Amino acid sequence: MKNATALTAAALLLGAAFAAPGQAAAPWPSQPIRLIVPYPPGGSVDNLARLLAPALGQRLGQTIVIENKAGASGTIGVDATVRATPDGNTFGFGVPGAITGLPHVMKVPYDVSRIQYVSLVARIPLVIVVNPSLPDATLADFVASAKRQPGKYNYGSAGNVTTPHLGGELLKQQTGIDIMHVPYKGASPAVTALLSNEVQMFPGDASAVLGFIKAGKLRTLAV
Repeated sequence: MKNATALTAAALLLGAAFAAPGQAAAPWPSQPIRLIVPYPPGGSVDNLARLLAPALGQRLGQTIVIENKAGASGTIGVDATVRATPDGNTFGFGVPGAITGLPHVMKVPYDVSRIQYVSLVARIPLVIVVNPSLPDATLADFVASAKRQPGKYNYGSAGNVTTPHLGGELLKQQTGIDIMHVPYKGASPAVTALLSNEVQMFPGDASAVLGFIKAGKLRTLAV
């Protein structure tokens, strides 16, 4: 891949626009904090949020309650964050592509200008993994097989305009292969589809597939 940066996911902590001046004077945090994850449980973003929550809760002296609001490529969860009362008690945990990229390709229910980015939490390497039933041992093998059989292979993603989707399209653009994109509601169902050979390739976050790679249930072609 020529552009490794394009295949790096980043997790962001975000919140609704700043509270009104009168609200800002109140003690904070005075109640449990909602952390909205716009993807289903078990995916890389959800796993990161669950790693962050206990330490963040201890630091702030409040319970962090994680809410998974999956669907529509992450827009449902982002919209729930934007619509929350801007009192500092609701935050979202998202990926830049789903937040900033989607408005360019589809109508989203939220106004991007109302989102306040709080912190970059993590940078996550992406891996290209395949179902081990495929004979391909390297990325070059996979590209050669896809060129011999255009349209035969599918690749899964966490949804339209998510990092795995963009990574898959970048791979297609750079190699000239013809493989079909199949969007799911998150990385976890996409990986489940890969394990059952419903899709044959997943260009996704390493944390979502590492356990299956170690168990020999998925084969890594590239990082």
